[in-house]
Amino acid sequence: MKTDIVINEEITPDLLRGVVTEFIAMILFVYVGTGAVVSTAGFVPLEGSEVNVSAAVSQILPIAFGFGVSILVLVFAFGSISGGHINPAVTATLTLVGKCSVVRGLLYFVAQLSGAFLGSLLLWASTTGLTGDVIVGSSLVDQKNNTIGRPPFNLGINSLNPRLTAGNGFVYEFMGTLLLCITVLMTAVHGKSLAQGKASNAPIAIGFAVLLAHVILVPYTGCGINPARTFGPALACTCAGVPADVAWGRAWWIYWVGPYFAAFVAALIYRGLYEFDADLPEEDLGEAALEKEKKVENESEMSQEKKAESKPDVEEA
Repeated sequence: MKTDIVINEEITPDLLRGVVTEFIAMILFVYVGTGAVVSTAGFVPLEGSEVNVSAAVSQILPIAFGFGVSILVLVFAFGSISGGHINPAVTATLTLVGKCSVVRGLLYFVAQLSGAFLGSLLLWASTTGLTGDVIVGSSLVDQKNNTIGRPPFNLGINSLNPRLTAGNGFVYEFMGTLLLCITVLMTAVHGKSLAQGKASNAPIAIGFAVLLAHVILVPYTGCGINPARTFGPALACTCAGVPADVAWGRAWWIYWVGPYFAAFVAALIYRGLYEFDADLPEEDLGEAALEKEKKVENESEMSQEKKAESKPDVEEA
């Protein structure tokens, strides 16, 4: 059943609560995710350097788990209040399939960017005592002699690998975000999703989609797939005096155009191939699951009764 894009929505306490929830969720997401980057020494390969494979794995996996598991946890925590978007690209794709009004989407967008910025500031506040080498472009700066208070490891800003072109980075960001948006639509929106049922498992699939994207993208783009996650650390670093070409990157546009284009394509795929078949509401599917479970229990009880009846009676001596 086709759903039209919803433009207007009345400003209600529930809507405002959803906006505030997105703000809080984004603070936590950026703090935890980029915090994992800082705690693992901000993995960004330098131009002309050889990357040690074991060291790279030991840094990439904690970052991937930091972002992926935080999304899993936060969607479980706040999904019932705001929908658990925690990503402007996800908000965009849900708006395009008619599951989020344009008004709500715009308010969420402002809340997400603001939350990402505050999350980065809180991470900076947590790490002001750190000293050591910080990555600036393709060279290292000794933070011990840094009098400006440059944020350690630039608060996990996204950066395009020097060996890649902007076109390469765009494709990476597009594919990573497409994986996420398709997963959201097919698990949290589609009525016949295997993730639906007595207790929705969609956050698990969504969290693992984010984790997988980070495993692939971190060495090449830092893995944006979320414009707000890119925006927060970049703005915080700019406020700290980090040069704009470093804070925002030489190909800043790929972290915006890539995710939003992926959101559009994901919505197009969903509407063209799957929306017509999503005619079973989540509630109905949940009831069907419960009925199936009861049927299995009844069959099990009947089987046990038959076994008991088939046992020969034992006469007392």
